[in-house]
Amino acid sequence: STLVEEEMGEISFSLQEMGVNGECLGSGRLEKPYLRTSTRLTVTHLKKYLAKKMRLTDSHNIAIFCRDVLLPLETTLAAINSEHWREASEDLVLKYQVTQVGPS
Repeated sequence: STLVEEEMGEISFSLQEMGVNGECLGSGRLEKPYLRTSTRLTVTHLKKYLAKKMRLTDSHNIAIFCRDVLLPLETTLAAINSEHWREASEDLVLKYQVTQVGPS
């Protein structure tokens, strides 16, 4: 597929929760861990989606990783797929980690 198609395209991916020690918690608290969205969505959009789905407050922080690399907020799914994932035959897998922030 051409770059133009990818820019306009959609991507299927799954979200898996990661514990504070890096252990995989599977689909965690999500009813639907598999998503199909525009490749132009960014990490910021994903964080908002997760916060809404899990009813998190501002006292939680969500970090999103691909292959153990922490993804910057402005990174698009297209960029994550081409720069970090690189598995044409498999759907993208992203991991998220929820931590408490604020007064300890």
